[in-house]
Amino acid sequence: MMIQQIEHKYSEEHIMESTTVNKKNTARTICAIIGGIIVLNLLWWIAILCIR
Repeated sequence: MMIQQIEHKYSEEHIMESTTVNKKNTARTICAIIGGIIVLNLLWWIAILCIR
């Protein structure tokens, strides 16, 4: 009985850790995409200024 409770608690903690990691990875990916778009826009703007 005790072993089953420990296994159940461990599996719940493992699921919670996986969810937290997935949320962090998703947030990091979104920030990277937004940052990349901003950098590309700045480079495009600088290129246009240099051409003129």
